[in-house]
Amino acid sequence: MHPTLLRTVPGASTSQLYASTSGSRIPCPAAPMSRSRRLIPPRAITEQQPASSDPAPAGTRKQDPDVLFDFDWFHYTPKWYKPQTVVLAGASFIIGCNLASEPGLKTTVLAGIPTLFFFWMFLWMVPRQFRDYARAWVSTHPECEAKERERARERARVAAADKDAKDAQQH
Repeated sequence: MHPTLLRTVPGASTSQLYASTSGSRIPCPAAPMSRSRRLIPPRAITEQQPASSDPAPAGTRKQDPDVLFDFDWFHYTPKWYKPQTVVLAGASFIIGCNLASEPGLKTTVLAGIPTLFFFWMFLWMVPRQFRDYARAWVSTHPECEAKERERARERARVAAADKDAKDAQQH
């Protein structure tokens, strides 16, 4: 079974995400984009294609899969599995160990070792493995990117038609 990747909607003011499952669009609750993701402009490469092979307008942009699909692990996890709750659970474990036994540096260090492993595993390793797997899956399924590019063209065409209709109404 393939993963269901969320995709961002270009041109939206908020991060609207849609589940992409075999050609259908299912609205999902908007997940907050990470701060670094919001500040990075979309990376796009202009695509050189003859006009006869593709009816797309000139200057069509081929977008990076990172722009088309959302590879952030924490957008797919339940609310209780967010970085803040993982850190809170680790800190609670260390505090609980100090309360249950003799408080001191030795207890804190002995409780901190498995907590650091816990942090490494759930805050770094799992999200990285998910991102690598999802990128590999998208790269082996080129139809995903082609369908998404086609949907983006359709959305741009509809947005342009709406803008033209709005301008015609105002004049």
